[in-house]
Amino acid sequence: MGIHATEESTLVLDVSLFDENGVLVTPTSAQWSLTDGGGTAINSRTDVPVAPLASEFSIVLSGADLGLAVGETSPAKRVLLVEFEYDSDLGSDLPAKRELVFFVDELVSG
Repeated sequence: MGIHATEESTLVLDVSLFDENGVLVTPTSAQWSLTDGGGTAINSRTDVPVAPLASEFSIVLSGADLGLAVGETSPAKRVLLVEFEYDSDLGSDLPAKRELVFFVDELVSG
């Protein structure tokens, strides 16, 4: 079934970051991007810094973040990509990525 948001509403996405052993890790750097199903940036949301850095945090998307492009069909696929670096026994500033797919449903007003 997946996560669905209503067009131009608000959606809160909870993110947890894990190391190579599945243990929560506080990143040394982190940023996120929001794209459609074809890789086009939504609402200029590219490389948005995560602050403060934490192993668990929430990303709030609202308004134009959850808009539909002209001619886009509902439900519209969205991809939130979180890229981060972390330290572990294997090394420093190791790269990692988390991806979350969700859908935006058109608001039908009567």
